[in-house]
Amino acid sequence: MRGDMKLKNKILIPVLIIGIALLGYVIYLQGGFSAESEQTILRGKPIKEQRQIMVKYSPETSKSKKLSIEKKYKVTLRKELSEIKTRVYNIPANSNPTALISALSRETGIEYVEQDSLVSAADINPNDPIYANRQHSLYKQVLVNRVWDITTGDPNVIIAILDTGILSSHKELQGRLVSGYSAVGGNTEPVHYHGTAVAGYAAANTNNNSMIASGCWECKIMPIRVTDESNGWAYESDIADGLIWASNHGARVANVSYSPLDSSTLLNAAKYFYDRNGLVVSSAGNDNTDTGLSDTPYLITTSATSAGESRSDGTVSSIKANYSSYGRNVDVAAPGGDATLYIDGEITYSLTGTSLSTPRVAGLIALIMSYDPTLSQSEIENIIKKSAEDYGDAGWDPIFGFGEIDAEQAFIILGQTPIGDSTPPTVQIVSPTAGSTVGSSRVSVKAIIKDNSGAFNLPTLRKSDGTIAKIISVNKVTGEYIWDLFLTNGSNGAPLPTSTYKIEAKDFRLNSTFTDVVINYVKSSDSTAPTVSVTTPLSDATISGIVKVSASATDNVGVSTVIFTAGSSYIGEVSTAPYEFNWNTETIDNSTYDISAIAYDSSGNFNIGKSYRVVVKNSSTSSTDTTPPTISLSSPTNGSTVSGTLSISVNASDNVGIKEVYTVLDGTNLGTDTSSPYSFSYDTKQKPNGTYSLQATAIDTSGNISSTTISVTISNTLDIQAPTITITSPANNSTLPKSPNVKVTSTYSDNTGVVRVDLYVDNAFYVSSYSEPFTISWNTKKLTRGTHTIQLKAYDAAGNVGTSQTVTVIK
Repeated sequence: MRGDMKLKNKILIPVLIIGIALLGYVIYLQGGFSAESEQTILRGKPIKEQRQIMVKYSPETSKSKKLSIEKKYKVTLRKELSEIKTRVYNIPANSNPTALISALSRETGIEYVEQDSLVSAADINPNDPIYANRQHSLYKQVLVNRVWDITTGDPNVIIAILDTGILSSHKELQGRLVSGYSAVGGNTEPVHYHGTAVAGYAAANTNNNSMIASGCWECKIMPIRVTDESNGWAYESDIADGLIWASNHGARVANVSYSPLDSSTLLNAAKYFYDRNGLVVSSAGNDNTDTGLSDTPYLITTSATSAGESRSDGTVSSIKANYSSYGRNVDVAAPGGDATLYIDGEITYSLTGTSLSTPRVAGLIALIMSYDPTLSQSEIENIIKKSAEDYGDAGWDPIFGFGEIDAEQAFIILGQTPIGDSTPPTVQIVSPTAGSTVGSSRVSVKAIIKDNSGAFNLPTLRKSDGTIAKIISVNKVTGEYIWDLFLTNGSNGAPLPTSTYKIEAKDFRLNSTFTDVVINYVKSSDSTAPTVSVTTPLSDATISGIVKVSASATDNVGVSTVIFTAGSSYIGEVSTAPYEFNWNTETIDNSTYDISAIAYDSSGNFNIGKSYRVVVKNSSTSSTDTTPPTISLSSPTNGSTVSGTLSISVNASDNVGIKEVYTVLDGTNLGTDTSSPYSFSYDTKQKPNGTYSLQATAIDTSGNISSTTISVTISNTLDIQAPTITITSPANNSTLPKSPNVKVTSTYSDNTGVVRVDLYVDNAFYVSSYSEPFTISWNTKKLTRGTHTIQLKAYDAAGNVGTSQTVTVIK
């Protein structure tokens, strides 16, 4: 809340979420909270009295002037937000905050003074027992499940969760967290479980046969704790502090699931985040009232929806959530509930709120950034708005903003944008080879799959009826995939003499390869499969470092090969007895794995042994390999001046092996490369001219890290000439045709070229066009009768904007 608004008691809902398949989302807390403590903090108000102010000084204000003001008004410095030239002060116990703010506002050298308000987490709780029939398919509602075959995220995209802290030991967040920050001192562990819930919605582990289904599976989470109060209330200055820290440390998306925010200090921090190529998502609040706020240009404010009617295509329509606030500051909407809260294994409450709609938007933004990291923040925001499903009044409205986010439509827009990669993956069938025969109805199909981008979706092997064979081994180094295929039977119940199956490999740019696997079956005299079982490590063992993995395998003819897997990941193979090898567990994340063995005989028969669950738990300091990689930047050189597209070349080597190399330009992640030669490119026009630090970091397979940093100066010829644009149709003062599809045409020009044209209807954004001749189709079906105005805005690649004349039309 801001200083000019009265604080209300809030129904706080520290909400824990998680998805089972694509249905209701549930998160299970593994200790740390009790049902009793949860009930005592569902309703609350600020524990602390609000006796803090935020002061922004003019750039020319000297240090001595600031000290003089502090002494005069007896305020003490709590923290300084130097990036936005703001100081946060504690005020004297006997002073009147309103009078003090008024007096300070009259001082020379001060741009503004405002109260540092406490705001609440944007959740509510009906405080009633819940049942499974109250859950609804929230992620299915926004169709994010339909884009998971395109991308599940990129670990280089970091989502900062500014909240009550995150439980780092939670099993669904293992491997997802990066180093974080507490704006209130101490560590990032939670004082309230709200932050852990929000993090789970945005980027928890998914597709692991466990509890959570989040939006951006592979993205990383940066925990930013902004409160030390047990009911989750936070100062706006601490949220601003957290935004600045997150931006300075590589976060591209920030999630702020707190009540409506529009203090000047917080908006300046959001602008700082935005200017460094990031986007901040915030909550509209849960008061079911008009927020009374104007549009906040550097926040994507999210209202909440509830499930409406089911549709014939399996999707669900949406209605306004009965608790969601609304207003001119709302940009988009997303589902806010119901979600199920589990504490220590027992169902307790049904929880909802705009706190839960916000991370859905953040997760979708992160998916888009993962898919195309070259998009600017304004382009991503435009895609989110343009792709939203329009509910309520046509175009923007204060209830849904531009509509409820629609992941599928967002990626359809992305798929229509040239991305420079039209090369599909390659598929090489290893076995069965072309023309060969198999003698068993159960066949192991092997193929090597690679892509020029180095990243593609999990390939599938399908039967003619659409059934998908199970993948039993994935070798991420060689690209070999193994499927367990049961052949299609004929009418006599035996496998068909010849049957065809299809492997589909699709990269993240939607380039696909379809390869036929033709299998000839002739019953073999040897149809006996080997027997195999893992002998070490023992079931439920906790292991670390280098561990011996062994199996016992026998066959009536002879065992040819034993392959070992952790889950479906290939970890090694042995062709002769004893079937054992040394596994370096430090090449994988600490987690729980099912260890199994696959044994083959010379006739092609195979069998999968019983799996044994083990816990991999390596210390942060490797006892096996402590030698860091060597790394250097060969191009550009230190102190060089660059412009246009910057080509970066990195040399990296290691005694064991390089896992990945990534580069960062003053907080902006430029990408990750997992194979030599390590190269990157970056459009320097995305940053203002100036001197920047370029850092390259190498991580070896044991987790050792080395970095090198150089200085480069960006010097691009600035383009300050704005485009010109004129609406040619419809004509001014004309009557719109009866047909609802009106074509808005224009003439335009620019010294470097127009890249985008936006249509505004009655001063509100309607839609964008990204390709010439920038003809925009305007659906006037829901337009009210009467007089309306339209206007076009043209953008060039440098971000210069030209505005057309205003055209009046009549319906």
